[in-house]
Amino acid sequence: MKWRNNVEIDKSDGIWLRFGEKEKHLEKNDEYIFSLMDSGITDDDELIKKVSEHTDCDEISSGFRLAQFVEDYGDFLAEGVRSSVFGAMV
Repeated sequence: MKWRNNVEIDKSDGIWLRFGEKEKHLEKNDEYIFSLMDSGITDDDELIKKVSEHTDCDEISSGFRLAQFVEDYGDFLAEGVRSSVFGAMV
């Protein structure tokens, strides 16, 4: 998973994502996934594994967590990412 080109990430007052006219505040419970992406991890399987380790949940639950992240922040993610997390590229 990765951010769209030209997504602005503002960390001055919490974490805000901005893309064109859209902006969204990153929820506290999403900061770990954000930090993984910010560190350069873009592979979905690796993200699921890291989230699973961090939350002490199985990979299925972590996959659902990642899918919720995609649903919440999909406007800011690169094309094709939304479908790849759900299992099929569009």
